[in-house]
Amino acid sequence: MYFEKTYPNDSRPRNAIEPGRAWMRGEIAMCEARAAAFARFRRPSPTTRMQS
Repeated sequence: MYFEKTYPNDSRPRNAIEPGRAWMRGEIAMCEARAAAFARFRRPSPTTRMQS
């Protein structure tokens, strides 16, 4: 809740939790849930930012 109040436009934490919930419902395998959660929480690398 604190994160959402402080950063309302950053959906990474909520998006990272969803694969775990899908795993608990039996919709995906644990390895898929883990990989998806980590991929969704990753921030873009500073070297991949577009330059103006």
